[in-house]
Amino acid sequence: MTNEKQFNVTYVLDNGFKQRCMEVPASSMYTNENGVQMYKFNNMHHYEVVNVEEVSQSLLEAKRSYFNAYGTACE
Repeated sequence: MTNEKQFNVTYVLDNGFKQRCMEVPASSMYTNENGVQMYKFNNMHHYEVVNVEEVSQSLLEAKRSYFNAYGTACE
């Protein structure tokens, strides 16, 4: 795992609805030529970001240590 910063991102879909994604890596976000912050959902869909919250490193480390110790529910 990398130590790349992660964010909780709220973005606007094409139909105007707002959607929220949790723990989005910084590499999936960029600023377009108009200065608007965008979220790269996949190779085809890029959405305008309306809110960004940085996820604390301590929360990510706590989750990582939990899954290292106990695995996931599907294992």
